[in-house]
Amino acid sequence: MGGDDQACPRCGGREVQPSGVLRRHVNPWVFLLGGWLVSLLWSGSRKEEVRCVQCDTVFQRPTRASRIAWALLILLILLILLGLWAELADQIDGIG
Repeated sequence: MGGDDQACPRCGGREVQPSGVLRRHVNPWVFLLGGWLVSLLWSGSRKEEVRCVQCDTVFQRPTRASRIAWALLILLILLILLGLWAELADQIDGIG
């Protein structure tokens, strides 16, 4: 499995199996507002859904790739906001 060795929240078991078909979800709003890169990082930051072998509980756990994608997504959003703030500050300086 690609995920971290996270214990089942119900029984504490560490043996898991995939809970179903792996699927990626592309949120159309994220794609429209942020473009393909933000959408790609958004869908990559989703957690893996697994099923506990002992008690049959379905739960989500982060993978190394999802954590990296989440960190890159936050960094990209901060850079976008910093660019917008710099542009706004430049326009305000131009007026005064």
